[in-house]
Amino acid sequence: MTGYVMGFEGEIGSLSLSGSGLDPNSSGVALDTHDKTTIGGWDGILAGRLGVAFDRTLLYGKLGAVFTQANSSISDTCTTAPCGAGTINASGHENLANVAIGAGAEYAITNAWSIKGEYMYLDTSSTYEVCGPGGASAAGSTFCSQHDLNGTHLFKVGLNYHFNDLFGGRSTGPRW
Repeated sequence: MTGYVMGFEGEIGSLSLSGSGLDPNSSGVALDTHDKTTIGGWDGILAGRLGVAFDRTLLYGKLGAVFTQANSSISDTCTTAPCGAGTINASGHENLANVAIGAGAEYAITNAWSIKGEYMYLDTSSTYEVCGPGGASAAGSTFCSQHDLNGTHLFKVGLNYHFNDLFGGRSTGPRW
């Protein structure tokens, strides 16, 4: 039996992506300025699902929004040669609310249990500045660094329990 399925889904997770490196705009031979960015710590997705069910298999697409946060810092604490005499210590964050899109397949093992595989693209792309005060010989100045973030690709595998009996009656098969 074939049928169409439409619904909404919400999820909360822990997305902890981080990267750090030497800032290519560091002056001199020291390359003493360090950048660090973390996306997540938490994330939430609200999405609509539209799919087609074939007996015990569901194929679906998802479209919605992802909510998370990006935290960035930049620092230069070196003041001895070959470093420059100024220091930098700046940090900042940005709340992100962007598009989430994906597709997946779910298979009902029993009437109550199913397994799924899902691909999601989370548009965590953003451009923002992190600003902070200069120190040492750069005291009194303000330094800003631009941070560019890209999107995030996820592949998820899951085991789901379907609460079929909550709304009355026993089901004779999976309720997608």
